[in-house]
Amino acid sequence: MTDVLAGANVDNYKPTAKEKKLIDVLCDPAHRYKNITQICQVAGISREAYYKMFRKPQFVAYYNRVQFEVVKQNIAKVLAATIEFAISDPKCHQDRKMLLEMGNMYTEKVKQEITGEGGGPITVVFSDKMRPPGDAQ
Repeated sequence: MTDVLAGANVDNYKPTAKEKKLIDVLCDPAHRYKNITQICQVAGISREAYYKMFRKPQFVAYYNRVQFEVVKQNIAKVLAATIEFAISDPKCHQDRKMLLEMGNMYTEKVKQEITGEGGGPITVVFSDKMRPPGDAQ
């Protein structure tokens, strides 16, 4: 997976062999639900090494870019699978919601109530220069 960035001008950071191995493990969907101890075992590193790597801002930035590139290179497959699943099981929609949120095409509606002092209504006064949307002059 770390070869995803080969030829891409992302920065001058050169991950170590162990850092590359950890990134490969973290980018592999087969390890998605493993805990840190299990991930470290697969990567052949200690938990201490794992945390030491993630304390390095340059490593974290590199890892984030690798993850982004993996998603970007596989987005067509992800979308095709999402569409197929949407057709076969239209009631389950969390995957589509997540994709729309990631693309800033959907935000969950939030109901917000504002009350004044003592729980009473708030009065808003508009000046001549400030009018609510759609208010004709």
